[in-house]
Amino acid sequence: MRNRLHILLAFFMVALLLTACGNKTETLKFVDGNYRVTFDEPDPTNWKAYLILEIREDKIVSAVFDYEGTGPNTGKKKSEDKAYNEAMLKTTGTSPVVYLKALTSSLVASQDPDEVSAVSGATTSSSDFILFAKEALKSAKSGDNPTIILSQPSK
Repeated sequence: MRNRLHILLAFFMVALLLTACGNKTETLKFVDGNYRVTFDEPDPTNWKAYLILEIREDKIVSAVFDYEGTGPNTGKKKSEDKAYNEAMLKTTGTSPVVYLKALTSSLVASQDPDEVSAVSGATTSSSDFILFAKEALKSAKSGDNPTIILSQPSK
């Protein structure tokens, strides 16, 4: 009887050990990939916002937020337009170089668009960024990653 009890106890301990050390299947919230969001039209100043969010292992690992030029700005990015950056800095106290980095860094650090604070002097861009991030994360939940095209709000 004692031998059976030892065998049963040993069996129970091995089973418990295997269960504790076994592979745990985690449910991921997001599917790895790159998710892009943009507006259908440029804004009144001929810039068209876009966001590319990279998800890896259930985390936002990078975010690229910028504006592609259209019309007279064709071929430019707002972050690289020196004259635009200098003019905006003088009038608002910030510039695309500053606020684009602040927004993307905040999202990667917090992992939550609702935790990203608007940048003073770039309120519209901040709102657009948060909207884009939320839309990208919705797509990342399903893994559906064609470019999401939103209607440009009238301003």
